[in-house]
Amino acid sequence: MASGLCYFSFPTPYVLLLDLAGLVRYAVFVVSMRLGFLYRRPDAESPTGDIDHPVPHMDTRPPLSPTSLKARLPVVKFERLVERWAAREEEGEHVCVICMRSFEGSHEVRELSNCAHVFHTACLDSWMDQGRWTCPLCRSYLSSS
Repeated sequence: MASGLCYFSFPTPYVLLLDLAGLVRYAVFVVSMRLGFLYRRPDAESPTGDIDHPVPHMDTRPPLSPTSLKARLPVVKFERLVERWAAREEEGEHVCVICMRSFEGSHEVRELSNCAHVFHTACLDSWMDQGRWTCPLCRSYLSSS
């Protein structure tokens, strides 16, 4: 019962030519990528990538050691800060954002000189020991120099 119909046909030369052109195009693309013609790493020329001007929030200073940073940040009793704030009529509950506990008069705290945020001494020391150089609240640098 062979009817002589064939459901399989060979691709025309035009289709083969298009396939070959696609393979050549893909090969050129891969070679260009490997040689770096199409894609450059952002750090290839400058630390800021393709930006021609420096980014204002980037700091090129080497970080201080935690020990020297702690020496620059004085430790005070919280009650002294409360007295100063009362003179300026600043009120409200003050909380250490690292441990989320309220400050009490006898607690030893560090007030940051750049932003005036206050933290328990142990909390901020632990923060710095983990290699963090910015305020936990506003991300300004802990030391101005």
